[in-house]
Amino acid sequence: GFWTFEHFAGLDFQYIYSNQQSDLFTLTLQPFLYRIDKGYRTPGFFTDRHDWQLLMRTATEKFHPFGNYGHYVKLGHFELPFGLEYNYQTFGELRQYGMGRKIGMKADWGLAVGRQYNSFEYEFALTRGSGAHYRDRKNPHAFTGRIGLRDDSFYGGGLSIFSGKTLHCKKLIKRQLIAVDMQYYF
Repeated sequence: GFWTFEHFAGLDFQYIYSNQQSDLFTLTLQPFLYRIDKGYRTPGFFTDRHDWQLLMRTATEKFHPFGNYGHYVKLGHFELPFGLEYNYQTFGELRQYGMGRKIGMKADWGLAVGRQYNSFEYEFALTRGSGAHYRDRKNPHAFTGRIGLRDDSFYGGGLSIFSGKTLHCKKLIKRQLIAVDMQYYF
């Protein structure tokens, strides 16, 4: 009677529009159907302990006006640029489940700008602050950013910041964080 069951099924769709010089934009959609039974401390987007939700893990349009390694603009629902796990292609790995407790959400609706340059990268995002669903009540907001080394070598690291008022159930929670992360593969 103490077990919580989670089930989900989803789709991954990515479309890259390119010309002869570089990629111009990338559309990424990851809708998934999420079911919880006998939920204990469930995420705020569930209405009770037994619930179904259709969620967008990722729904972004990423524009590359200056080529693949120039500045880019990302619009939609995306993973926030904060911490070590941001470097990975998609979220959902075991080490990433703690981010919600640290900054109040893992992904959010908003706008981001960034760039990858040689071995460095950065991204800064201004987002809604409401997490999985776009909500207007109580005017949540968040500013997130990370500057670091790209993860295509044996080591990596970065500096992340977060400042905002995030929406949890029916209240706002104010958070301000600075984090340093490092990794080494052996």
